[in-house]
Amino acid sequence: MKHYQFSIINETQKFNLNDCVGIKFHTVDILNTDAKLLPCLIVDKIEKDEKITFKLVCQYGKLENSYSVEHLIDVKLACPEELKPIVLDDLKDITFIRTCKFHVRASTTGRTCDCKRTFMEVQSLLNPAPDLHIIHLKQMVPKEPLLEPPFEGAQLYPKIG
Repeated sequence: MKHYQFSIINETQKFNLNDCVGIKFHTVDILNTDAKLLPCLIVDKIEKDEKITFKLVCQYGKLENSYSVEHLIDVKLACPEELKPIVLDDLKDITFIRTCKFHVRASTTGRTCDCKRTFMEVQSLLNPAPDLHIIHLKQMVPKEPLLEPPFEGAQLYPKIG
């Protein structure tokens, strides 16, 4: 137990304020190729009851939770450019889950939209063997737009009709 505590103390000394670190996303699907690491900056190092935790910020806001050294991965040598000009006073609190959602979807504004301008139509269904289902889908463009332009004359991509 003492060896473990010594190694944790040793690890926490490696990290300082404004260091770039990463926090792993929980990976369920090993075939998923989305980003697996959220880049953050350390903004506070908190010592309480002989435990050290870190407060972090990312490009989307201040993470609400504190993180122990076991959650941090050193990415000082590969710190993303979007973290360098961060102004702490401009950032709002945000949950880790919401931040991961923005990061995976490559949001630049801190907003995401699940709206699609197309839909899928089932063309055929096959069941060639037990527990094997093949569904043939076709992507369709609706006759009426499902998403309105944000303002008159806005350019929408890809262009429809």
